[in-house]
Amino acid sequence: MFLLWTLFIFIGIFYIKYSNLYVKTSTLAAVMAIGILTRGVLLNYFTTGFYLYGEILVMINITLWLSFLFSLGMAIWKGKFRELHIKNPVNRFGIGTWVAASSICGILLYIFNDWFVPAMVISIVNFGLWLFYIVISVFAFYEIHKNDAYHKVHGILLLTTVSTQSMILLINTIYPNVPIYLNTCLLLIGFLFYATGVYFIGKRYIRKSWSIQDDWNNTNCILHGALSISGIACIVSGTVNSTVIAILWILVLVIYLIVEMIEVIRLYTRIKHLGIKKGILIYDVTQWSRIFTFAMFDTFTFRLQTDIAVISHIRHFVLSFGIWVILTLIVIEVLLSMRHMLRLHQTITYKNQTNDVSV
Repeated sequence: MFLLWTLFIFIGIFYIKYSNLYVKTSTLAAVMAIGILTRGVLLNYFTTGFYLYGEILVMINITLWLSFLFSLGMAIWKGKFRELHIKNPVNRFGIGTWVAASSICGILLYIFNDWFVPAMVISIVNFGLWLFYIVISVFAFYEIHKNDAYHKVHGILLLTTVSTQSMILLINTIYPNVPIYLNTCLLLIGFLFYATGVYFIGKRYIRKSWSIQDDWNNTNCILHGALSISGIACIVSGTVNSTVIAILWILVLVIYLIVEMIEVIRLYTRIKHLGIKKGILIYDVTQWSRIFTFAMFDTFTFRLQTDIAVISHIRHFVLSFGIWVILTLIVIEVLLSMRHMLRLHQTITYKNQTNDVSV
């Protein structure tokens, strides 16, 4: 199995190097989505019998993670890192996917392969990356406010919350007896960033007229996804009362219904004006955020413990049908991704170009 892992990783890195691909900042959202699907949805639904298939998904996800990190390393080596990932203050928030993706990969290695040392190394390096990300995000918030660039913001800002809460999940998975003050501090930081992000996003959509078709971003689904992972972090950390967690779940459900209702309207308008092919059957890296947020809500619902009858009925419905919605979405996204990569490869081969390519 180890040799197969090595082969997959070598092929992934070789393809990145051969094609000279520079991944977009938020590309690691794909690793986040596949990771939470594996750990939080499929493993919960199929229980222990899923471990063999889970190891295959873990291998694929780790390969993608390392390949994308290699691409980021190429950007640093060739002096393109700032231009691609730091210069634009809104795009800068996408670095949060690097933190969250690394967290889920550390969790997967520990859960499925019992590799404590690699998971520990990932947690230490990832904590440093998280600190760097938090600092540059604070400056990004300031730049957006200073330049009155609220019209450019969207759900990507909430990756500050996602990345912070992912650190709670990582350290509480691989380390016993995490200090309460550390869990509490990280939780508060995550919720503070959520409130800040919602304020910025609210200023965009409240103070000016906007179009659902043109101005509503895929990443806005992180409005409920960031709260879902916060709920899971509350449960895992053991620092929050179960009643508060149940209230938080209700809040997530309400935001989920509102956001997805807007998404349905947006879907209808895009099909009406652009047709099915151009309206929905197109690849965009931000679409992985939808799978991530759906999977997070499913996982939060699974971990929720409550005696409230109404919530229990809704919980049963979500867990019974949610997995099939998520699997359908990820199959579609994988097919769109494969078609995108095939076209990209054909372009590179046909033109025999040496220019940089982004995915």
